[in-house]
Amino acid sequence: MKNYEIKLPEGYHPVYQIDAKDKKTIWLFNIVNLLLFLALAIPLFAWLKASTSKPLYELFNLGIPHYLILVVLCIAYIFAHELTHGAAYYALTRQKLTFGTSLFVAYCGVPDIYVYRKPALIAVLAPFVTYSILFLLGIVLSTSSVWRVIWIMMFALHVSGCVGDLWVALILIFRFKGMPGLLVRDTGPKQTFYNK
Repeated sequence: MKNYEIKLPEGYHPVYQIDAKDKKTIWLFNIVNLLLFLALAIPLFAWLKASTSKPLYELFNLGIPHYLILVVLCIAYIFAHELTHGAAYYALTRQKLTFGTSLFVAYCGVPDIYVYRKPALIAVLAPFVTYSILFLLGIVLSTSSVWRVIWIMMFALHVSGCVGDLWVALILIFRFKGMPGLLVRDTGPKQTFYNK
């Protein structure tokens, strides 16, 4: 089966849309983002505190160089995340990619084509799977509590920052289950779903 269509086939019409630049969507994603961050960070830091027997204030006393490293890692991660979407989309379609940022969202899309459900799901989940594994390995393999704090922060920021991607994935997996003919036009900040 093909991974995409250049033109929307006859008989298809829009059935759902997610727009990450819409004010309601921005608010919803940011609230869920914060709740998800706390739901991950609190138990992970509680585990780290218990395993090191250090008080929390001591764990967060990283020093300026380590906080600078955390900031640089966060910025690099944003670019790496979008490039991973791009790499997956390009591997599956070989079509032109678009990248961009707004105040609340960084994005990658393939606006000139309509991608089928399965390749769209692979592309949308590629960064989530890749960086979840990498950051969890960082947490597990680090011998220093300083680096564990950094990797825990990166992991919690990463997963909570994937709220939009996870929302698209859940829509593809559950709402449009059993619809292999479903097409997605992904402009980056906006995903429009089409079906017969």
